[in-house]
Amino acid sequence: MVVEVKEPEEVRVGVPRPNSPWQDEFVRCTVKRQVAKVGRRGGKTFGVAIKACLAFLGICWGCLGEGCTLCDNTGRTKQKRVLYAAPTAEQVTKFWFEVVDTLSPGIESGIYKKDETEHVIEIPRTEIRIKAKTAWNANTMRGDWGDVVIMEEYQLWNEDAWQDVVQPMLLDTDGTAIFIYTPPSLKTEGVSKAKDPRHASKLFKKALEDKTGRWETFHATSHDNPS
Repeated sequence: MVVEVKEPEEVRVGVPRPNSPWQDEFVRCTVKRQVAKVGRRGGKTFGVAIKACLAFLGICWGCLGEGCTLCDNTGRTKQKRVLYAAPTAEQVTKFWFEVVDTLSPGIESGIYKKDETEHVIEIPRTEIRIKAKTAWNANTMRGDWGDVVIMEEYQLWNEDAWQDVVQPMLLDTDGTAIFIYTPPSLKTEGVSKAKDPRHASKLFKKALEDKTGRWETFHATSHDNPS
């Protein structure tokens, strides 16, 4: 099943539906700070790709376009600028494949402009776009911004990216931060840029204990992805 949105010139873009219960709960989440702890091959990249495409298209996360109180029963929201970042080119490639595949009708019709070199899909003459880049610390995150910022494999990041760049950026835009991480393993220790190898786990615990309603957590294992 897909969520369809009709763009000008009768082009229909279909966004895939979540394919597992945890993905559905995650994709529909609308709080400003979201933290997902997901096992290997748990469907995390597919889930964030769905959220990114919905935000870019202006489809309400809460109802997946069906209409709810959050969107005044229109199924639509303001179209957003999405910044996705991950510490490895391999991870960026996986996300990029999913969003290009979903948005291909709009790309092929010329409604959206795609830059394969910069990994950008945008609506020309607007600030609405999806950008995917490799990043792992404050320096590699500077120079970009988004209404929605997705940080994947966050356990491998240096903590200064969030503290020094992303958090202040989102205060200016009242944007949404999405942290996706896999519990650290011996295999990843050598490539991690983190000062504290447990910083992502500590962030998850802090979010889990939050009472303000601003944070939400999700947990899925490798067995929770049916695809």
